[in-house]
Amino acid sequence: MLKKLLVPTLISAFSFLSASAATINDSNLFENGPNENWPRVITLTTASDGADSRATQTLDINTTFILPVVAGCQYRVYKTTANGSDYIAPPQTLLLGSNLISVGGVNFDRTVKIQFSSGTVGFNSLAVNGETLVGAVTRSASMDNSYLFDAGPNSTWTNVITLARLSDGASSQNAQELTLNITSLPAGGANYRVVKSTANGSYYNAPPVALTEGIKTISVAGVGFDRAVKIQFSSGDIEFNDLSVNSVTQYPGPPQITLTGAASVDAPSGSTYTDQGATAVDDIGDSVTPVVTGTVDTSTLGDYVLTYTATDVNGESSTATRTVTVIAGDTEDPVVTVNGQSSLTLTQGDVFTDAGATVSDNSGETITAVVSGDTVDTSVPGVYTITYTATDSSGNTGSATRTVTVVEVDTDGDGVVDSLDVHAGFDDTALSAYLSTNGYAQGGLTQQDLLDARVGSTAVDVSNGTATISLQ
Repeated sequence: MLKKLLVPTLISAFSFLSASAATINDSNLFENGPNENWPRVITLTTASDGADSRATQTLDINTTFILPVVAGCQYRVYKTTANGSDYIAPPQTLLLGSNLISVGGVNFDRTVKIQFSSGTVGFNSLAVNGETLVGAVTRSASMDNSYLFDAGPNSTWTNVITLARLSDGASSQNAQELTLNITSLPAGGANYRVVKSTANGSYYNAPPVALTEGIKTISVAGVGFDRAVKIQFSSGDIEFNDLSVNSVTQYPGPPQITLTGAASVDAPSGSTYTDQGATAVDDIGDSVTPVVTGTVDTSTLGDYVLTYTATDVNGESSTATRTVTVIAGDTEDPVVTVNGQSSLTLTQGDVFTDAGATVSDNSGETITAVVSGDTVDTSVPGVYTITYTATDSSGNTGSATRTVTVVEVDTDGDGVVDSLDVHAGFDDTALSAYLSTNGYAQGGLTQQDLLDARVGSTAVDVSNGTATISLQ
């Protein structure tokens, strides 16, 4: 009775699976094999390919089902030798999932084929010598190169993947599961351990567990509190070709794009917008160059979306966007503030040190004022004007000035500079004032008269509008 039920069950399963995958029997990439034990064969190269046939030959096939279930399927390598004879390698077991069959290079032209013991094998990807012939080829990634893994806490636990975070809230309380198909382990093997936070906020590190090649499922039971759950690994050289977290496929996956700069930026109208671009890596860590579409017209206010698309060798794509908002141009001038006094008087011979000026601008830019104008020479009396000018990135300009007046020395402190002092040591203020308001204005005494009168004078007296100069 069991045998009668088993046969239709297998047929039904095969019918369902073959509807979504090619089979070795049906695919025109395969030919009839040499006998009933090896009914199907695929050719990787022939001697007529010349020098190309000497290179390493590879078949990369990802199987989705293998029938019969009990017997499975085997494959073997057929190749011609240097003397033209045939060589057939011992049979190997075809695995469910990713299979990479490699035949080493030689120094002569040859034929290489792969024979299969069953044609009822479904597959969804196949590549010969790196050329994809069916679907996407599943490649193995290392934990060091995959963007799914972060650096671990120390040299013992070098890589870590996060299954749940405290910030995930209630979903972090659920059972957590990591499933991956390990295709290669480093020499000496590798371990993993579960790390999770506890109800009191501390962390629990589970004992290390040795890894083996093949499908590995790591389960962490649910709890009644929010928590973080991570799986740490002892080597970044662990390779895998399939990975899911909580039943969601993470690998194979599309490229990961990282924008250079912010995802939203402003551009003043009338300016020249230069985009910072983006970078991308595929699921095995190789660089992928994103292609950007969209334009920014800074002559028209509004939002502009730039789209970056990265596509890997398997045709997997991902996108990221940046929004550029063109805003009204900045028309506000920078504000320049003179440090210290904006107007000051120095005596001839004093030391002058310019305190400079500070600049503030509505754009928030850091702007340094440019100093121009007069160079203050305190050995020469006069009025000096220093100008401080600042210009922002929109071309708006602001300025401020400082006036420095250098006056002559008044040695005796009588309020009259030495060059106009009738006689040093005497109070000549009254005479100077009189001459300034009367003598000069009336076309009488000149400044030279006053200078001439200095010679030999001993005293000056001003009384009732009359100035008397006493000579020696």
